[in-house]
Amino acid sequence: MSTAARDDLQTFHEFVRRQLENGGADLTPEQVLAMWRERLETIDSVGRGLQDIDDGRTRSADEVLDELRDELLKP
Repeated sequence: MSTAARDDLQTFHEFVRRQLENGGADLTPEQVLAMWRERLETIDSVGRGLQDIDDGRTRSADEVLDELRDELLKP
C-alpha cells in the first residue's frame, strides 16, 4: 500500500471514529461514506476557491453589489 493510500485510509478511519464519538452510532456505513465524500468535495471546492484568489479570478464584494444594485434598480 502506498504512503498516500495509507494516509487516506488513516484519515478516513479518524473521520469514522469522530462520527461515532459524536453521536453517529446510528449512521449506516453508506451514510458515513456519503458524509466523507461530501467532506472531500467541500475541501476540494475550498481549494479551488483559494486558487482562484491566488490567480486573481475574483471580484470585490463592492463591485458585485454595485452590479446587482444597478441590475435590480433598472426600470
